[in-house]
Amino acid sequence: MYAVEFSHRSGRDLVNMAKQRPNVIPIIEDARHPQKYRMLVPMVDVIFADVAQPDQARIVGLNAQVRVTLLMRSTPTSGAYQPT
Repeated sequence: MYAVEFSHRSGRDLVNMAKQRPNVIPIIEDARHPQKYRMLVPMVDVIFADVAQPDQARIVGLNAQVRVTLLMRSTPTSGAYQPT
């Protein structure tokens, strides 16, 4: 599973969580720009998005065009990452 996180603080938490879960590959990048990380991700069957952005559907569409598996997790206001 490829997990994309833009926030550096939440990204750090994601990286630490991924150390405990070898099936999670963290990508610290803006999901609005999948061309920046598409070379890291092979063709996939499923895209899952949980993001607190008004343009969530557009973000998923952009990532689907480049065939990127995407796990985006919105974070609480406190900034704490909630692993899935």
